[in-house]
Amino acid sequence: MKTVADSELAVAHLVFKVADLKSSCQFYSKLGLPPFATDEKVAIIELRGGTHLLLLSVDDRLEKT
Repeated sequence: MKTVADSELAVAHLVFKVADLKSSCQFYSKLGLPPFATDEKVAIIELRGGTHLLLLSVDDRLEKT
């Protein structure tokens, strides 16, 4: 019987496009996952085992075209 720890599937990075980078960082910080690198357009949050969550700031004007 395999357990989650024995899984052959792994995720290295997750990328989320967000409208409000600051609020998104605050949300994950409240969950105990503060970003370790940020700038105006991207935040990188390290999860477990080398998995990273990348938050990309999206300009609404670009999404509507």
